[in-house]
Amino acid sequence: MAAWNGDYTSVSKYAKFVEDNYGKSAGGFTGSADLSNSNGFFYNKNTRQMFGFNSDYGHVDGSSTGHIEELTLAEPVMTKSVPDIYLPKDSILKYFNLPKDQRFAVDTLGQARYDGRYFTNLNGKYPIFSKIKVIQGGGTDPNFRYFTSALVFTRLEDIILLRAEALSVLGDQNGALNELLVVQGRRYDDITALVNAINANDVIKLIFEERHRELLGEGSRWYDLIRYNKIKQNDAEFMNLINSGGIYWPISRKLLSQNSLLTQNAYWR
Repeated sequence: MAAWNGDYTSVSKYAKFVEDNYGKSAGGFTGSADLSNSNGFFYNKNTRQMFGFNSDYGHVDGSSTGHIEELTLAEPVMTKSVPDIYLPKDSILKYFNLPKDQRFAVDTLGQARYDGRYFTNLNGKYPIFSKIKVIQGGGTDPNFRYFTSALVFTRLEDIILLRAEALSVLGDQNGALNELLVVQGRRYDDITALVNAINANDVIKLIFEERHRELLGEGSRWYDLIRYNKIKQNDAEFMNLINSGGIYWPISRKLLSQNSLLTQNAYWR
């Protein structure tokens, strides 16, 4: 909320408190493989989720609808011919453009080095976003369409990158880079090659690019884009969307008809 309101002094302070004290709650960082395992980070509930709501298969909390897996999974992960939504290959290669990324990277022959983690079937017509794939009780049977992934609002990697964002806005670019590397050091096989590959002339851009990769599929991207454009203020179209209230959802017509005290958001009138 502090970041949304542009209060980055508070962001830095609060995020540093979490960074210094997360161990007291038995929380911690999540490994790249565990982040995308069917029975890993998004399975049930665990202290690394920091804040989230689980769907416990044993308590019949799952569903065949309403989970991201319903939209993103298809063959060969699940018996469904075409996913409802997917990222095309050129977009994947554009976003994951740094060397030896454990979440997703390609080798010299254009093959995925970690097939089945963030993406499956890269060279097929429909690459499958398979980072979140908690089928049934964390199993891998493609015939089941019963999903139990946790809805995670924040985790330690998110907080570290949020502090990097705050430090960059506040003018501490070296501190911001150090925070960024705390996360990147756990996601890349060769951190030296990574440092040599990045251009540190625009630190805030690097941070938001890493947030895009790390938090893909977790519901952060739209809010990240809004904060990024508030910081940069160099995209006239997006700034107009912000200033006109277009970043907020419209109120349901049904609700408006039921309550005369409600008024539609100005952008959607």
